[in-house]
Amino acid sequence: MARHEALLRCLCSHRHHSKPEYDALADLDEAIRLNPKYANAYQDRGKARKAAGDDAGSALNLQRAAIAVQNRK
Repeated sequence: MARHEALLRCLCSHRHHSKPEYDALADLDEAIRLNPKYANAYQDRGKARKAAGDDAGSALNLQRAAIAVQNRK
């Protein structure tokens, strides 16, 4: 994991546990903007969207996470 990805993951994880889902979503959006190949951010954003009741958004992000993982191989 690249250093910036580790820092973003730490930030997103902290905010996800200490603030409402919409704050976590904003952080995850920023992580993905900075690195569109960051599979873990898509996965976490899918989980956050599911928690917020956005099933379609959750499914799309989990699919993008799977694609990003496949592209790493």
